[in-house]
Amino acid sequence: MNTFTQSLKTIIPLTIVCSLLVGYQYLGATWTEPGSNPPNDNAEAPINTGATDQVKNAGLSVDALAVFGDTLVTGTTTSDRVNAAAYCDENGQNCNAAGGDSIGVGQTWQEFTIGLGGQRKAGTVYTNDTGKPIMLSVVVGSNGVIDIRTSSTSSWVRVAGRYDYTNNLRFTLNTVVPNNHQYRVDTGSWQPLIIDEWAELR
Repeated sequence: MNTFTQSLKTIIPLTIVCSLLVGYQYLGATWTEPGSNPPNDNAEAPINTGATDQVKNAGLSVDALAVFGDTLVTGTTTSDRVNAAAYCDENGQNCNAAGGDSIGVGQTWQEFTIGLGGQRKAGTVYTNDTGKPIMLSVVVGSNGVIDIRTSSTSSWVRVAGRYDYTNNLRFTLNTVVPNNHQYRVDTGSWQPLIIDEWAELR
């Protein structure tokens, strides 16, 4: 019995020491620096904080990434989610602005018929309820003005106008009408208004 106890007292410490040595060697092998510059040997070394560039020829996944210097990306870049205010596709096309509410994005020029029975008439109040700004362009004869206001109870603001009732000339008046604003094309209390063209970017 004494011999067995003595053997256990000898074996147990040796077993612990051997286990520690094997574990240390395993950890050391896992975190060994490459024996040569990347990409040679492909050793399983952690990304270090040194100033020398490191190259990984396989995928690398991280939970979060912060870049404090220049970023160089070669090849195709894909993203699951983009929080940029404005962005385009990989060819620089199909650009989207923040919220998609910028003028010209997803809009086209539309011509409107004018006068009796037409889609647009002089002095008539219209409301931009498209959800984004629109652009108004009209060709008038001799004289004309464009007024904008924020609601039916607010005052008109004259944003464009031209008066020339002696030479019978034609003029183009342009303005941007914000969303939820009212607008009209009128004579400005001078003489009957002649509208030749009416177009809106909407």
